[in-house]
Amino acid sequence: MNPIDSPLGAGSVRRRLSFAPVLLLAAVGAALGVGIDTLKIRGTVLGPDGEGMARTEVTLVPTTENFEPDPALTKMTIRTNRKGRFTLPFVKPGRYLLEVAADDLVPHHVKIQMRNADRRVPVLPDGTRLEDVDTDIDPANPQIQLAIPADVIDVRLEVTLGERPQAVAASGPQLDLGESTEEARAAFDKIQAGQLDEALADLDALLAEQPDNAGLHEMRGFVFLRKGDTVTAEQEFRRAVDLDPEVPGGWGLLASALADNGKFEEAIPAIREQLARTEDPAERARFQLLLGQVLLELDRADEAIGPLEEALSIRSDDITTKVQLVDAYTRAGREEDAERLIADLSDQTAASLHFNLAANYLRQKRWEDGIEHMRAAVELDPSLAVAWRWIGEAEAALGRLGPAIEAYEKYLAAAPDAEDADIVRQIVAAYRQALESK
Repeated sequence: MNPIDSPLGAGSVRRRLSFAPVLLLAAVGAALGVGIDTLKIRGTVLGPDGEGMARTEVTLVPTTENFEPDPALTKMTIRTNRKGRFTLPFVKPGRYLLEVAADDLVPHHVKIQMRNADRRVPVLPDGTRLEDVDTDIDPANPQIQLAIPADVIDVRLEVTLGERPQAVAASGPQLDLGESTEEARAAFDKIQAGQLDEALADLDALLAEQPDNAGLHEMRGFVFLRKGDTVTAEQEFRRAVDLDPEVPGGWGLLASALADNGKFEEAIPAIREQLARTEDPAERARFQLLLGQVLLELDRADEAIGPLEEALSIRSDDITTKVQLVDAYTRAGREEDAERLIADLSDQTAASLHFNLAANYLRQKRWEDGIEHMRAAVELDPSLAVAWRWIGEAEAALGRLGPAIEAYEKYLAAAPDAEDADIVRQIVAAYRQALESK
């Protein structure tokens, strides 16, 4: 039986990795109907105006008991959707820092709600109730600390951003402000403060007087990017580079908008235009990573390897780049290179990559290799119970019904309420009967 065409479920193994390992695991769980209780962190990021902040990076950083970042564990980074919402699935109980990156905005206020399996407020071993949090945050030290007890299965957050203190404000992107520097800078400050509608009104007024100002079009595109309107953002960035191909950052912003809009072929020349104008190593790494991701979206894994290797040579500890490069190696048939890179990753990240590598082997009917890497995945992350199911199917494909039964039973023990549990039990019964009849 081919495990990819199995009657155990309509979902198939994912064709490619997501941009972050945690997203891969979530997608696998959803596609294959894994009935595993997992902790989710769901939340919303609001701007100073109370509206949801689109495309805002949210990073969950595992820490030690003293809330010091633990370099041995993998950060999880995602972006908010158009309404400012985000979900971090497959989070284990523990201590974390939550970081929110949005230009010169930082967290000013946070609401935290945790619930156990009974949807009640958790009670700690010492009898303390873990009451909801609704508190201000010092913008000069905008850390959000999360201590999640073992019985919590759901965490809800609402993070409100405000201006970063002026003394530590980060510099914004370089912009060509033309003859209206003072007015344009005021509009840019409103963008940084999250006052997007007011900034847009100011920019429209300036563009009525200077319709060919590339920097103003770039700023206008940036507003729409922040509002989640990537189509209009793309139009504005394209207008900016048409007016002035040297407008600072213009090609990179256009490339990002094109990629967000699924226009991957068009994004490639824009990325290369930006790389031709970029000498800063960190920026080069960022755009080489983007180029690799776009090429992977186009199923051009062989071409993606070069940019991703260059990005990793600059930022050797970047998890996202490693994940993408493992994916590229795997899909290009360079499994040994993929395995070498996986060996350097943390357990949780390595588990998801072993799973993806195993899926690639199983599609090729390389059953033994698939079994080896599925076992590696579940050993590193025991919550990845679905790996046992695929091991069972691979063992059955090799005619080894005893080991297949053993793997299926481990799957059922870990996920007894999975949607396909009854079907798996029927298969186990059929295999037992087949063995007894021999």
